Amino acid sequence: MSEPLGPLDAIWLHLDAPENPMVVTAVLWFDAPLPRDVLVGVLGERLVQRYPRFRHRIVEPPVGPPWWEPDPAFSVERHVEVETLDPPGDRAALQALVSARMSGRLELDRAPWRFHLVQGYRGGSAVIARLHHSLADGITLSRILVGLTDGHAPAPP
Repeated sequence: MSEPLGPLDAIWLHLDAPENPMVVTAVLWFDAPLPRDVLVGVLGERLVQRYPRFRHRIVEPPVGPPWWEPDPAFSVERHVEVETLDPPGDRAALQALVSARMSGRLELDRAPWRFHLVQGYRGGSAVIARLHHSLADGITLSRILVGLTDGHAPAPP
């Protein structure tokens, strides 16, 4: 079912520009390698099942306000990209990768969020989470990200 973007969400969408992507980015890191299937499972259970909006894409018509519609090709797997840092996989290498990913916009051909699973960071893994502001405000998105971790309560829908 289609639903119009709320007024604030539409503002965030229309403020998005190549020189100013309206994307909240967070980085999490793990001492041990994180398998892709584990990340996909956690995102499916703790993100997509809890917050159905993460299954929707934005449609921007030539005239009129944008709306949310279910992504007919949705799968969590389409939102998780795997990358590997070259040795030594140190903080500087991760920072360079985060900087490169932060500077790009999220394409709206699917739900406006991506997770980059980065292998080889200090012998473990890192995850770069990128969520468009049109999904929710920054504080809510931060709470949602914390809710993905073990031992934390999820944010309200």
